[in-house]
Amino acid sequence: MTKFETVFREFYRRNPTDTEIQEHYRIKKSLDIRDNDALWLILIPFQYYTKALQDIPQAIEVISDEFNQNSRQAMQRYEANIKSDLNSAVAAAGQVVASTILQRKMQMWSAISITVFALVCIGLVTVLWTGRTQFHDAHYDAGYNAGYNKGTADGQKAGYSAGSNAGQKTGYEKGMADARDMNALAMTSWATGGAGKTARQLYEHGLIDPIYKLYKSGDLAKILKCAGSGWRIQNGYCLSSVATDGGGGAVYDGWRLP
Repeated sequence: MTKFETVFREFYRRNPTDTEIQEHYRIKKSLDIRDNDALWLILIPFQYYTKALQDIPQAIEVISDEFNQNSRQAMQRYEANIKSDLNSAVAAAGQVVASTILQRKMQMWSAISITVFALVCIGLVTVLWTGRTQFHDAHYDAGYNAGYNKGTADGQKAGYSAGSNAGQKTGYEKGMADARDMNALAMTSWATGGAGKTARQLYEHGLIDPIYKLYKSGDLAKILKCAGSGWRIQNGYCLSSVATDGGGGAVYDGWRLP
């Protein structure tokens, strides 16, 4: 066994490979060293430690890469967990806030709708009652005065009867016209008032629609066509009922048709 093989086995704990043997011959030829030369005691350890030192940076780089990769993966997992927890917390908080806001808005709009509906009902009742009163008073006074004056001027029963009828007709027509004007005036007064403006604004925003409710129930068609039970059309008005007051005059309940 050569000195090279002996020293190589002592350091590497194995036999040299073909490549290492070829390297041995190259060094031997270059330096003109014999197989049993003691110089191998220096060259073999030098090569061993040189290779060991050369492998250290590579080993450090491999360990560093593994550490960086493991750290990056750990940070990514930690970041994903944080994002998931944050998204869950934000979603839960958003649902609570949205539910609270929706509930408050529903309560507010319910109160507004009830208030506006009450104002509209009061306004409609006021308008209808004013129109009914004006219609009766104007018709009765005009008819009575015209008939009385005409009958007195004729001075005879037949003339009086004819004059009275003519006066009643004239008074009725005048009363209808006066009632129509007063109705329009009352409607205009209410519409330009605070309640009318508020109802109009809410109607335009779709919050309350009494006309639509009448349409859905079928009452609007009856009102427009004067098709209710016992109703009749006379001089452009739909008369729903006729009564007499204490003085024997006729009292009409109704409205002007469009």
